[in-house]
Amino acid sequence: MTQVVTIILTAAGLTAGLTWLFWRLALPAPYLSFSPDWWEHFSAERYLPLAHLLREEDFAFLRTQPGYHPELGRQLRRRRIGICRAYLSEIRQDFLRLQGIGQALLAAGQAEPELQELLFRQRIRFTQSWWSVRVQLEMQRFGLGRVDFAGLIGTLDASASQLRPALSPAL
Repeated sequence: MTQVVTIILTAAGLTAGLTWLFWRLALPAPYLSFSPDWWEHFSAERYLPLAHLLREEDFAFLRTQPGYHPELGRQLRRRRIGICRAYLSEIRQDFLRLQGIGQALLAAGQAEPELQELLFRQRIRFTQSWWSVRVQLEMQRFGLGRVDFAGLIGTLDASASQLRPALSPAL
């Protein structure tokens, strides 16, 4: 009887999770302003400092300083995680802008129809990377594991690179 209940609960949880994921991916992107100026100055490299915010070397150095107490380390970690969350919000907005640009190009007939599928795949990869970083950040609050931003930044950069050829003639 216990095995049956476990199987049913697991199946229900997986179904709910997949339904939620599909719903999130199918939602239209919120309105975000776009200007050619934003596109000209956009670069995923802007987010590279994220890789340095939670380096363990900084926390180890702080522990060696006179007057150190554990609360200082917790405060530093908490503040840096807050900065990372703010960056994550900006990364998400930039990605949604890129998706919006792709959709606009499709609607205007200035892009190949294959772009629709490409945009969907990009959204899946970005969503996976974004949530992976969010989970890693939560673990980092307790000093567990490392946060790897490379996949998320790489996904953002790849999205921009794939749109660049289609967008250049449109501007």
